[in-house]
Amino acid sequence: MLKISLRLEDGRETLTMTLGEEFTASFSAEDIDALVAGLGAKRALMAPRVPRECPETKAVAPEDPMWEIQRQRTHTMLRLRDPRFGWLRYGLSDPERLALAQGLTSVSPPQD
Repeated sequence: MLKISLRLEDGRETLTMTLGEEFTASFSAEDIDALVAGLGAKRALMAPRVPRECPETKAVAPEDPMWEIQRQRTHTMLRLRDPRFGWLRYGLSDPERLALAQGLTSVSPPQD
């Protein structure tokens, strides 16, 4: 596996990435946004595909993310803000929108 080193510099305004022992590059936040978008687009085309079922993981997820909903002509746009990946956008058909609403309202609060 390739060794990857990431280092924040310049008051956390620059990320320096070293791949292996030969390649080093520095990126601004805007550069990172473009890189993540490009990597995501290519990952969507790669095999194996991302599993349809969410794997069990202990990955940290942002709590109470900011969100927006906007009705489009043919679908509902759901936008979620992730501090790691920016604003993520999802187009939901009416059946998926209703299923999501039902799923969210069917979850019981934790019992103390």
